[in-house]
Amino acid sequence: MRDGSGPEGVRAGIDRQRRAVASTCGRLRDRSFLGMVAGPFVAALLVNGLAFARTGEAADDMAALNAFVGTWCIDCHSGPRAKGHLDLAPGGALDGSGSRRSALRSMHARLVAREMPPEPPFPDPGAYDAAIRAVDAALASLPAPDPEALGPGRVTMRRLSRAEYGNTVRDLVGVDFDATAFFPADEIGDGFDNSGDVLSMTPLLFEQCMDAAERVATLAVADVSGGEPPVRRLRGDALSAEGGGAPYGDGWSLFSNGSIRGSVAVPRPGRYRIRAEVAGQQAGAEPVRMQLRLGKRVLDTFEVRGQRTLEVIEAETNVEKAGERTVAAAFVNDYYRKDDPDPENRDRNAYVQWLEVVGPLDSAEPTALQRDLASRFEGLPPAERLRASVRHLAGRAWRRPLTEHELDGVLAAARAAAGSDAPEWRILRAAVTTMLVHPRFLFRFEEDPAGGAPVRDLDDWELATRLSYFLWASMPDDALFAAASCGELSDAEGRAEQVERMLADPRSLALAEHFATQWLAVRSLATRSPDPQRFPDANADL
Repeated sequence: MRDGSGPEGVRAGIDRQRRAVASTCGRLRDRSFLGMVAGPFVAALLVNGLAFARTGEAADDMAALNAFVGTWCIDCHSGPRAKGHLDLAPGGALDGSGSRRSALRSMHARLVAREMPPEPPFPDPGAYDAAIRAVDAALASLPAPDPEALGPGRVTMRRLSRAEYGNTVRDLVGVDFDATAFFPADEIGDGFDNSGDVLSMTPLLFEQCMDAAERVATLAVADVSGGEPPVRRLRGDALSAEGGGAPYGDGWSLFSNGSIRGSVAVPRPGRYRIRAEVAGQQAGAEPVRMQLRLGKRVLDTFEVRGQRTLEVIEAETNVEKAGERTVAAAFVNDYYRKDDPDPENRDRNAYVQWLEVVGPLDSAEPTALQRDLASRFEGLPPAERLRASVRHLAGRAWRRPLTEHELDGVLAAARAAAGSDAPEWRILRAAVTTMLVHPRFLFRFEEDPAGGAPVRDLDDWELATRLSYFLWASMPDDALFAAASCGELSDAEGRAEQVERMLADPRSLALAEHFATQWLAVRSLATRSPDPQRFPDANADL
């Protein structure tokens, strides 16, 4: 134990603080406002309910707090310009039960952190410990607030933040979707990016949500019917030039080394064919050479021997990861000699009419989501299996059971989007898209009670949602849904059991990554450089 922190040290500290208060009051009584408040300070604490029995340890603690505040706090925390808006003088923050609780909590936090007083001289450890003990006792003595009188206030409906969106999509359909890269940064409210008051939904953002839903659904539900592979052709404004290129007619001209490129969403890993319709303007001793590229990888190099006649070049490749990919046709052997006696032999150029991505060429395997649904509803006829699958997925996406009317609506929208005679996988994919753009998915609903009652208890589904998005920044899992369906979350013991289980899950790392880094204002730490003069030992490893 440190010097001065034992019982004798505490008692000695109390005596010193008592003498200090008496001395201070004597010096200031007739000279300033501080003298007027420091003299009767102990009496003010009594009026505000901070005094306890004057016998034994409680009385000693109270005297220590009185002495501590009078010596170390009152100079700054009094009057209309009290620091931190914490007025400890009579008639200030300690008057009234509501403000008293807030003032005591603020005092406790500052004393524990040794933040007050901010500059030397500082109290000795024993004085700190005695003051903290007295504040704890004062807080314990206050009557518990009446929840009916306080009320929860109006709770703004929260949109999923982009981090929550990505995590929820991962846990719902098994797709790793980088929502932080796809969506714009969320607004900040009171230091947090998941505050309902600032998480608006603009028309542009909803369009992005629609685009994201379609991409996620394509990755979540594979085309298992076989047939001709899809073809995505890029031309005109869907293409751009890098290097010496420019639009020319219906296509693009390359008048020096460079490439014509475009972006395509690859729905899944597999084998793909990259094609381009090209032409050459020949000059010099060798023919036009062009390359087909996927990203930075060269798939093949071709000799384009025709003179301004279109031909198709193509190459196949394996794509190991779904997502956006850049495809390009590149001109790699530019030639120009302005003094050649033959005008037709002075300038070698290339031309690109369009680019194409065909595939996947290989047969698609069912995704993890499709395998899970097939296992859950094995043996059901196709129509019943589809209905059961959509009910299961939408209930998890909307974080509560669906009504029959809601289920009929999702299926009707999916069939209308996929086509009346579409196969089961295509209707399921359209249903996933419908779920992901529905307000029940994008927002966390806690509806006002019927009849306009000002306060109601949260139901188990809402409790499950609050727990999961606080601890995991994601949707509830099957175990939490099961607890909600059984009514276990209405019981404190049931909630505690789920919290312990959820904290043991690796997903609880989100509590540190998303909540704690914002709460402690260290999210931007990686982009900041510490002052080497003040923190000479700070380095990248730290």
